[in-house]
Amino acid sequence: MLSFGRRDAAEQMALAVSVPRLSAQRAVKAPSPSVQGLSGSLAIVGVDFKQELSLGAAQLAIERAVAPSLAWFASEGTQLSGSAEASFKAARDEDAALTGRARVSLSDASYGRKDFGASGSVQGELGFSRAASADVVELHQATVELTQALLRSGEKRSKPFAARLDGSGIRVDPSSGANARGQLRLHVSSTEALLPLVVGGPLRGVASTALDLEELNARATVQMSPGKLDVQVVDATSGNLRLKGYLSKREKQPRGAFLLSSGPLNVGVTLSDGETEVSPFVSDDWLASAWPRVNRVKTSG
Repeated sequence: MLSFGRRDAAEQMALAVSVPRLSAQRAVKAPSPSVQGLSGSLAIVGVDFKQELSLGAAQLAIERAVAPSLAWFASEGTQLSGSAEASFKAARDEDAALTGRARVSLSDASYGRKDFGASGSVQGELGFSRAASADVVELHQATVELTQALLRSGEKRSKPFAARLDGSGIRVDPSSGANARGQLRLHVSSTEALLPLVVGGPLRGVASTALDLEELNARATVQMSPGKLDVQVVDATSGNLRLKGYLSKREKQPRGAFLLSSGPLNVGVTLSDGETEVSPFVSDDWLASAWPRVNRVKTSG
């Protein structure tokens, strides 16, 4: 249903649309996704031609978007299963200030392609706003939570784990190529559950006991733009193990420097031009000199 008409103010016209149900079709056996309760409105200012046409207040809402089977979205060579549900709401006032919220839920979802696979349930929520006459969008809430998660890499498989990723102070500037900057915090219920992905069976028990691995808590300051990723500060701890470092990816190969510490033992790791260099028994201030050296090579090239 589409409606339009003049508002009380003679220079404005209001447009409104309401779609009780919208579904998509494609030649696959999986059930089709659908959108329920889509509505929107828009005011156009200046229809009396006494001033330049401009957009006024507007809003868009999706009460419920449902995908009974994620297999409907699968492309050739990709396996998808599970179901999804989402909702969305955004509003723009007459001064161009913007507010909105989105929620998504994936139940018993799984993804597989070649040697990589992942499964679990996902809950995500995003709240955003933009001040009037400003280009920067602030994400005042950005949360992704995983439960009963499993990862597969080749023949290696993790144990079930849970994880939560929270973003804070994230600012996105669409006018300059979708630049984004902010802080991320990650909590993983069990680091030991991820050991099978990186450590073989004979060493798994030794590593778990020696490092007293527990839950993982990590934080990072991240800056992103098209073709560029800078993780400026990384600080992660799990039991007796702590990792600090920096990571930058502006070309095909990432560059980084990390210091792994367990008690008095420090190990330094650098990434450069696709090569990894491990330096055992380094001092506590190794990272302060290693990262500028790696980063200097990058910028000079």
